[in-house]
Amino acid sequence: MRRLLASMEASGQQVPLVVVAAGERLVLVDGYRRWEALGRLGRDTVECLVWSCGLAEALGRVLSHHQARHFEPIEQAWLLASMQTEGMSQRALAACVGKDPSWVNRRLALLSALSEPLQEAVREGVVSTWAANRVFVPLARANGTDAEALLAPQRREPLSTRELATWLDHYRQGNRTLRERLLAHPRLFIQSLKAEVGKGDPPPDPESQWLAELSRIERQLKRLRRTLAALLDPSPPTPTWQALRTAVAKTAQAVEGLRQPLQETPDAHRTTTPDHPRTARQGDGDPPDRPHPAPLPSHDSAGAGRGERADRPRDKRTARVQLAAARAILQGPGERGEGPGAVA
Repeated sequence: MRRLLASMEASGQQVPLVVVAAGERLVLVDGYRRWEALGRLGRDTVECLVWSCGLAEALGRVLSHHQARHFEPIEQAWLLASMQTEGMSQRALAACVGKDPSWVNRRLALLSALSEPLQEAVREGVVSTWAANRVFVPLARANGTDAEALLAPQRREPLSTRELATWLDHYRQGNRTLRERLLAHPRLFIQSLKAEVGKGDPPPDPESQWLAELSRIERQLKRLRRTLAALLDPSPPTPTWQALRTAVAKTAQAVEGLRQPLQETPDAHRTTTPDHPRTARQGDGDPPDRPHPAPLPSHDSAGAGRGERADRPRDKRTARVQLAAARAILQGPGERGEGPGAVA
């Protein structure tokens, strides 16, 4: 409506309203929003197109040829019902709108299934047309009282269309006692259901997410590889060729950025090889003659080549940690009360 008001205020009315004559009166058939916009703008004249047909035929034209927006099934049913009150049969309705008679019958059945309070809720927007067609209509056909009972909590704490669909699935599978509880507290049921789902399997760990993402990228690259021959025959123009090469090079660079860190094994930072006699084998634990020292500081390759001390403390806290580690290394088992002898 805001866009329509801005457009009509700047350019005036561009599309006429559609009316038909009904005795001495003119009945507005199409253009309700434009009529409201002109009233808000204070205009006292309206451009109209008068169709020389009856009201029922005019409604059929609007229903079958209207291109401005898509009519929901419940709206189609309301239009068909209005045409039917003008004396048209279902077969005549089908011929007028260019549909099969069974289509007309299914649309009119929506109104016969929904009571007047439910139809009014749809008109007010309390119940969406999707919920009316997929939830309230089948529920009303099974039990009209339950359909109206669901309307009251829907006004207070409306459920989304997905939540309503979930609610209906459990309603169909439940006994009478469960159905009464579902009707009394639909929001509480949905919340408890979400809580139960939250207690299920934990989210995948980062490693699994990485593997799944890499597998997806691999499949995409294989698909590109299969289409490469068709892409290069005939050869693309030179700018396109250069753009493709640049893109592939960037992709390869990104893959290489992932590959290099993963080339290092978890033991890559050890200072001795696994076969060195001073290196404890994996699973053997610490050497028996001394406790495990504190974590070693990383070695500076540039400084090590010049004979610089790579383990120089950077601050007092690091110095204390290294001093404690050195004392632990120099202590013998007897000094800590762990063996029968003591170092003199």
